[in-house]
Amino acid sequence: MARILGPSLIAALNGLMPTIQFFTVTAGAFVVSSGAVFVVTRRMLQPAPRSRPRGLSGIADSLTVGFRALRGHPVVIYGFLASAVTNGCWGAGVILGLALLMRETQAEPLTAYGLAMTAYGVGNVLTNIVVAGMRQTRPAWRLTFGRVVFGAGLMGMALAPNLPTLMVIAALAAINGPICDLALLDLMQSSFPLHILAPVFRVQSAVAVGGILVAYLMTPVLFQHFPVRDVIFGSGLISAISGLLGAGYFAWRRAQAVQAA
Repeated sequence: MARILGPSLIAALNGLMPTIQFFTVTAGAFVVSSGAVFVVTRRMLQPAPRSRPRGLSGIADSLTVGFRALRGHPVVIYGFLASAVTNGCWGAGVILGLALLMRETQAEPLTAYGLAMTAYGVGNVLTNIVVAGMRQTRPAWRLTFGRVVFGAGLMGMALAPNLPTLMVIAALAAINGPICDLALLDLMQSSFPLHILAPVFRVQSAVAVGGILVAYLMTPVLFQHFPVRDVIFGSGLISAISGLLGAGYFAWRRAQAVQAA
């Protein structure tokens, strides 16, 4: 819903307030959000704290327990790594690339960017509703398929001849999120005992944000040496390749298992 409401506000407020004040609106939203979290968590039953090793060993244990838990879970490991790649492609191709593309091609770039992101949000929400009602089977297939779809969507956005076409492609590319995110969340919750879930979630968050960090470190050089459309297209190609490589890997594992049987 945030991916619909936020960009819609951009399009609506663009002609009513200076762009710099968008930071003020965003800051106010963070204040409201933090207040809501504070009020809700005060009424929640807090679990009793678990005893942990003290000192450096305790810190090392808290940092590595999630990584150690991933052993023997190849689909989860692939999901985490592919998430890092796709998040990096999202940062480079959508958050930065699409904004620069709108500035180059549209008379009202901020409004156009808001409309494109709103279309992405609509596709995301509708797909969430559909996918949530489906039986969650074959997580490896869903994780790889979603990455290919997102990559194809980014490449399509780079080649889109006009804004309406780009919006349609963005809405279709958004099906990647629910397909992959719900598959990975379901896989994590069904693969690990309850007391390990929090460390595993921390690993997933760190890896995904790490992918965005790497992309943001690379984009200044990329945008300096390549056209914006090429960077968006390349981001989509990388995401699609990550999905195809995953599909090939899991097909190979399946063939190995059949031969062993």
